[in-house]
Amino acid sequence: MKIALFGDIHGFWNNFDVKSINESDYDLVLFTGDLKGFLPRDEKRVSKNISQIKKKSFIVPGNWDSSNLLQLIGEIRQNQYLIRVGSFGQNKRFKQWEKTLGEIQVAGYSSHSIGEPQDSLCLIAGRPFSMGGNLSFSRFLKENYNVSNMSDSENKLKQIIDTIKEDKIIFLSHNGASGLGVKQSDIYGCDFKKEGGDWGDVDLHNAIKYATSKNKKVLGVFSGHMHHKISKTDNRIWSLKKDNILYINAAKVPRIFKNNKEFFHHHVKIIIEGNEIQAEEILWKRD
Repeated sequence: MKIALFGDIHGFWNNFDVKSINESDYDLVLFTGDLKGFLPRDEKRVSKNISQIKKKSFIVPGNWDSSNLLQLIGEIRQNQYLIRVGSFGQNKRFKQWEKTLGEIQVAGYSSHSIGEPQDSLCLIAGRPFSMGGNLSFSRFLKENYNVSNMSDSENKLKQIIDTIKEDKIIFLSHNGASGLGVKQSDIYGCDFKKEGGDWGDVDLHNAIKYATSKNKKVLGVFSGHMHHKISKTDNRIWSLKKDNILYINAAKVPRIFKNNKEFFHHHVKIIIEGNEIQAEEILWKRD
């Protein structure tokens, strides 16, 4: 199986991406979320364009998807007033976002059989809007998934694992799992604190451990959120293999960039053959 994994988009997306995907030999397309850029209109433009993809595709919502500036500031500062005011209307915005995406499947706290032959591989989508630290977007999660805290989220993921028939799993989430390092340059290390720290999600980490304890083969965990560039000169690790699980952070931002007067579009190519998995960064050159 060949998978195209796209990290945080943040408005950096156009017709060239859709054309390249549709003409490729990829079997599956995955998005880690955060379609919106700094301009509000980016979300609708990018979502509408992505809806033209003809391949089987899944997206897990990021903290920029269907949210607004008040919500984001509130979540970052843990200001309950801003969170409460900003969250009004999110259910409506979320439904409109889903509608705009068309056949692209919005995933979260969900499982999807994706292997050939059928039932050979399962995609499990983690907590929507995950952004490290405390549980974020709790009002939306409570209303739509009955999740009020990190323990609820962990238990919900474990319940999903208990229901799947497949023996092999890949996880898709916006933010990555905890337990993968505390340095700023680590795959989910905290780069906005001088002392660093682990900014991965503990509910996802515990769900992965639970899956392996149930004799499931976890092949990979694909996420974004923590952008690759951590300073003018330094980048974080984007891939890591631990306990025979391949962890990938696909959040190269901006994913479209210019070099020597040529434009390049970034994504990660993943190949799964049996129990083997490999990944490489791909740069499509735009004519």
